[in-house]
Amino acid sequence: MKPEPSDDQVTDYSEFFEMSAMRAAVPIISAEEFRRRERDNLPEELLRADLSVRAGQKVYEAFVKDSSNHPTLAWSPLSHIVYFPSIAAVEQAFADEGGVPKTVVHHRTPVEFTPQIYSSRYIAFPSCTKGDWVEDNMRFLGQMAKYGAFADHQIARAFKRTLRDHVHFPEIVFDIAARVVHRLGLFRFSALHVRRNELQYKEVFMSASQTLDNIRPLLQKGEPLYIATDETSAGFFDAIQRDHPVFRWGDFFTEKGGNVLKGVKIPRKLIGCIEQVICSGGRVFAGTLESTYTSYIFRLRGYVGTPNTEVYFHTLKYSGDVQRDRAVTYSKKPEKGQVYQTEHRDIWEDLIF
Repeated sequence: MKPEPSDDQVTDYSEFFEMSAMRAAVPIISAEEFRRRERDNLPEELLRADLSVRAGQKVYEAFVKDSSNHPTLAWSPLSHIVYFPSIAAVEQAFADEGGVPKTVVHHRTPVEFTPQIYSSRYIAFPSCTKGDWVEDNMRFLGQMAKYGAFADHQIARAFKRTLRDHVHFPEIVFDIAARVVHRLGLFRFSALHVRRNELQYKEVFMSASQTLDNIRPLLQKGEPLYIATDETSAGFFDAIQRDHPVFRWGDFFTEKGGNVLKGVKIPRKLIGCIEQVICSGGRVFAGTLESTYTSYIFRLRGYVGTPNTEVYFHTLKYSGDVQRDRAVTYSKKPEKGQVYQTEHRDIWEDLIF
């Protein structure tokens, strides 16, 4: 989505997250507030840095990476797994099971928050670094359900509940999505995410007729479909339209979608988030393989408690038999601890409501 000339080119966390909910779980301050509170303990160069420009941001990044004054934890979820409360406690808890499952740990290195770490004034988690450093270009992309292994299963559940209840979109996202879901009927339509443009995994690109052939056994005859997509061609989904009424975002500003969004003030940056919530209201959902956008829809559907929380991809061929189709999904994208493109089901199945 190309920005309009009037768009703010800087995005704050509060545009995508309900900060009041996050603060109800964990105290949060800005970088500026951090500098104000800690000015007597911070290097002068950092206090003078203008954090609104790249040069100042580099000063801040250098401070984060400097482990001489604070622990610098380069714990990428792709290479590390946190054992809580300690490595010894987790290993003891899983001793009778032969250790923490290999599907959880995979090749990752166990780490723990030692007393020396959590008693420090600051703890830094550097990411997306470049240069000659221990975790060059590391990222904090990770599978939240398997970021840690817990000796106490009740604490593991509490961790997952905290994510569900306190880390989520702002209220406006759900309010606007509800208009569309109400129009289509909760669980009376199915949904697709068809990513077509900038995704680097070109093997997932296919025609609409191939998509329909893959997922046809999952659909009900003549069932409406909501398609969240970056495809710009108006006729691309004609092959699906012949068998199913197809709805896309723009339709709900017109008579086709009952004009339910006409005249509604909608922040452009939130359209993608709103479409994710719309997809969570579908009876069945099939996403795009390798897409983290798709992956979060799976989690939202689990949180909402949709009748069908199976993980399907429109790029794989399904039969309609749940067990056979699970084998199709997980043979292509197994549930391993470091795989972030597909949600682990226990992020929602393991919760106590």
